[in-house]
Amino acid sequence: MASIAVLAEYREARLGQVSPKTVREELSLLQRVFNVCLKDWGISLPNNANPVDLVRKPRGDNPRERRLSADEYEVISQVPVFNWAIETAMRRGEIAAMDWKHVDLSLSTVRPGCRPTACHWVGAGTAAGPAVSFAQSADAEAMPVECGPARYR
Repeated sequence: MASIAVLAEYREARLGQVSPKTVREELSLLQRVFNVCLKDWGISLPNNANPVDLVRKPRGDNPRERRLSADEYEVISQVPVFNWAIETAMRRGEIAAMDWKHVDLSLSTVRPGCRPTACHWVGAGTAAGPAVSFAQSADAEAMPVECGPARYR
């Protein structure tokens, strides 16, 4: 079982260089590689066991701790769509996919693109009002939304 010791040594060395989450992801990749060797390719390993299964995975997350400063918030609050995003807690993709059929002006609500697993109404409170006024005053056909797929890191 020398491979387990090697993997544990690798884990400890990497923990000195990168975050615990990264080490878990790397060990997970190795685990998948060993599983393919065992199950798909018929390559036998000692005890026909995946050595990564026997290695303790590091705990801990990489929580995001950064928040907008007051100055940054002041700058972006001048853009109506940012007020909309903050007020409704909608993600970039949900906002980009919105259409007028998703908006109920009489109830001040928005229904982001429906998915089979989640359909909900979002209250668009008073802070979102300027964004709605801006959108209503503009020609919807003349407002291209150039927004690539959302990427979260």
